[in-house]
Formats: sequence, structure tokens, C-alpha cells
Amino acid sequence: MDESLKLLIATAIFIYASWSFLKNIQRETPLLRTVAILVLGDIGRSPRMMYHAESFAKNKYETFLIGYRGSKPSPTLLSLPHIHFLYLSEPPKIVARLPFILAAPIKIIHQICTILAALMVRVPHPPEFIMVQNPPSIPTLALVWLVGRLKGSKVIIDWHNLGYSILALKLGPDHLFVRLAKKLEATFGR
Repeated sequence: MDESLKLLIATAIFIYASWSFLKNIQRETPLLRTVAILVLGDIGRSPRMMYHAESFAKNKYETFLIGYRGSKPSPTLLSLPHIHFLYLSEPPKIVARLPFILAAPIKIIHQICTILAALMVRVPHPPEFIMVQNPPSIPTLALVWLVGRLKGSKVIIDWHNLGYSILALKLGPDHLFVRLAKKLEATFGR
């Protein structure tokens, strides 16, 4: 079995197990005029998402911008009082020295855990909206959908592209991963 398929299956099992465990948690009422914006990359290199964050903040939404540290965000964004940056941690440096077969699942699990921690714990109250850019769709769409269900938040997807179509350019349209990614986007992108 292809290693990437094993990772995809392990991720699906993890998300399903998390959902089974978390679905019985009492939902809180989302706090109106709040938004969590998830950037699965360097916040400072995500102009579209910074623009969305700026628009929400200027309209007096408490805006939690979640993503990786790196480039400095725009000065306007830094000056707005309703913006809160929640940085995701990188995997430990030792992971980069491991063989791919070990490093890849560790990175994926680390990413899933840090995203869930940010959306479920570090954002101080359930946001009215959770916004995410697509792609990447894996694992973000499923995680945002899950948290939206658990917290009662509405999900907004900025459809930049379809992730499966980009994957198809590399692997071909009939590849198993492309079909799975297409199904994932169709399921969690509604």
C-alpha cells in the first residue's frame, strides 16, 4: 500500500475518532461579531486572508487570525485593535531529520493537533464564523467543518482553487488520491 494512502487513511481515522469523541460535548452559543480565520501558511504571505481579516476587524468583529509565523503582516492589520494573532507551532526540528515515512505522519498529526487546539481552546469563545482558504483542503476543510459543528460556528470558505484539481495536475485525474480529495472537498465544502 502506498505510504501516502496510509497517511490519508490514518488522518481519516483520527478525524472520525475525534468526531465520535467530541460530538457529545455540549455546544456553546457562538459569540456574535467574532471570526476565526485559518491560514494554513505564513500569515504575512497570505494577502487575501489578511484582507478578509482587515475587513472583519474594521467592521468591529473580534478577529482571530490563525496561521504560521514568518513574514510580517501588513502594518494596517497590525494597527487594528480587533485583530488577535494566534500562531501555530511548527513541528519540532528533529522531525525534519527523520525519514519521510516517519516525518510525514508526525507532521500531519502535529498540524491537526495545533489547528484543533487553536480553534477549540485558544480562541477564547466560539466564533460566529470560521473562515478558511481552499486549497489546502486537507486537513483544513474537515477540521473547520468539525469545529463548526461542535462550536455552532458558521463556516466560510474562500474558494481560491479546488485542491483536487491541482493534485490532478501532478497525479492525473483518475488517481486514488485525486478521487479521495475530490470527495473530501465535496463533502466538507458544502
